[in-house]
Amino acid sequence: MPPSAPGDPGAPPVPAGKHRIADVRVTPVAFRDLPLLNTVGVHEPFALRTVVEVVTDSGAYGLGDRDALARLHRRYVDCGIRERDDTGCMRRFEPGFEPSSPRW
Repeated sequence: MPPSAPGDPGAPPVPAGKHRIADVRVTPVAFRDLPLLNTVGVHEPFALRTVVEVVTDSGAYGLGDRDALARLHRRYVDCGIRERDDTGCMRRFEPGFEPSSPRW
């Protein structure tokens, strides 16, 4: 039986800890889009996106859209928050919450 690929439901979980980026793939995508009038003007006949895939040496990987990542980064910079307490935030809504490493 061949080994399962990272991300397959039957694959073993990726251990928490140090991960090094092993590969980055950038794929430009163009798809047909109707003419739209918006605050930036009219664009047609294609909408353009850039899909970014990051793969680590441990087999973990993730996908993202360059434009969405840029918008999220701008929101982070603008919000002014630099220290996070995710566990404390979760415990406000679920008092018994205990953090754990995700199983990808």
